[in-house]
Amino acid sequence: MTKGQLFSIDFLLATALLMLAIGAQLKLVQIQTVDQQEYINQIELEAVGQTAATLFLTNPAVTCPITTSTGTTLFHLNGCVITPHVPTSTELGIPAGYGFNIQGPTGYVQGTAIPSDRPIYTTQVDAISNAAAQMPKLQLDGCLTNGCAAIRSTFTLTVWKT
Repeated sequence: MTKGQLFSIDFLLATALLMLAIGAQLKLVQIQTVDQQEYINQIELEAVGQTAATLFLTNPAVTCPITTSTGTTLFHLNGCVITPHVPTSTELGIPAGYGFNIQGPTGYVQGTAIPSDRPIYTTQVDAISNAAAQMPKLQLDGCLTNGCAAIRSTFTLTVWKT
């Protein structure tokens, strides 16, 4: 440095490059944070969707009750869905702040319209759909040997954050 010179050109150039590097690093951290938040939201959405699909097939409020000839419920058959029953978000374990839609073999079953402006999680589950509110055990035994009125169906469950 010469006498009276405050900063050298090398110092100014190094300072400018340092500021540029710090700015680029901060931008990279911001991008990684946004990506990580989107990943966390997607994982959370998948967890809610998978839970809803499992409860759709196993929750006694949704599954077919197997009854005696007198109408006493013996057990609920997992994987057998009562099609006249419309499952609620509570029965499917879907928390507040989430929307859902279930499409069955005959079309719309329950929920609201699927949004096009946000991430969704969709899964398909195979189940036996039974039009009756209950299934007598004798009918179930007949299904296992001769076939029955219960139909194997594919349901599409879609979940999104509102």
